[in-house]
Amino acid sequence: MGKNYYDLRDEFPSEENFKEAAEHLNIPDYDKNRKPVYIRMATEDDAEELLKIYSYYVTETAVTYEEETPSVEEFRNRIRTIRSSFPYYVAEKDGRILGYAYASKFRTRAAYRWNSEFSIYVDKDVHRLGIGSLLLDAVEETLKRQGFFNLYAIVSASQKQSKYIPGESLPFHLKHGFAEEGCLSKVGVKFGEWFDTVYLVKRLKENTNNPSEPQPYFIAYDKIL
Repeated sequence: MGKNYYDLRDEFPSEENFKEAAEHLNIPDYDKNRKPVYIRMATEDDAEELLKIYSYYVTETAVTYEEETPSVEEFRNRIRTIRSSFPYYVAEKDGRILGYAYASKFRTRAAYRWNSEFSIYVDKDVHRLGIGSLLLDAVEETLKRQGFFNLYAIVSASQKQSKYIPGESLPFHLKHGFAEEGCLSKVGVKFGEWFDTVYLVKRLKENTNNPSEPQPYFIAYDKIL
């Protein structure tokens, strides 16, 4: 008999399981098509290297409102949780991770489940080289195949020039088709300054009525003997 696909949310899948999921969802296998910078799925083993990239944004910027850098173990847990349902990709060149991006749940109420939230962090030393575009393309393509309709981004901003707000984030999202949906003014305090939160959205496909249920990123299969 054929494979019985089902949603397995409580068990962290293996890399072999992810290959099956990618095949089922018709997601490109980036590992077999390496380019000077190529995209692959993140693993727990990437946690330490990803944390080095993220730590800069925590300690030196207001891009994230997190104030303390999480532990490596906490970061592993975050990767594990996100990958059970959403895409989580890294951009790598010559064995070095240059950035990462992932989607996650947008709000917790059931009626929001056709939406997802986009997050991206690129190594501070390699901005404006197209790495973010590669990561966004990979996440978007996967979400479309999963059946998501709207991709949200929540970006921090300042009403005055601030050294804690790098100038790339908001222009990057607007350049890649996100549109501003609203702004929470002076909502977060970091480094003693007040910052805004800008909500942006990108429509991944036409919002039709009675949409099919979105598929989790990891589709497990059970061989029925």
